[in-house]
Amino acid sequence: MVSDAQLKALRREHLDRHGQPNQLNMGDWYTTDELEFARTIDRYKRVNYRPFPEWSEILLVIGLLGYRKAEASANAAYARKLEERQRRRRAQRGGR
Repeated sequence: MVSDAQLKALRREHLDRHGQPNQLNMGDWYTTDELEFARTIDRYKRVNYRPFPEWSEILLVIGLLGYRKAEASANAAYARKLEERQRRRRAQRGGR
């Protein structure tokens, strides 16, 4: 299971890469994959008259786009990488 700290680190990493979004640069702020996902979900909602799809439906769309759950070893390696980044950031900020 993904920890809250990992989720926060992912968000910080995303903001570091792209900055805060605004209406003028939304196309620049999202990656091609993110835009494809958002557009596909939007199409799914319109075609199926489902303004608020359930999570199981979203997982189906994700699967249709070709995404699969990573192996446990890949998840663990990524978690270690995030933890190491967090340690380095804290060290750079003086341990805060």
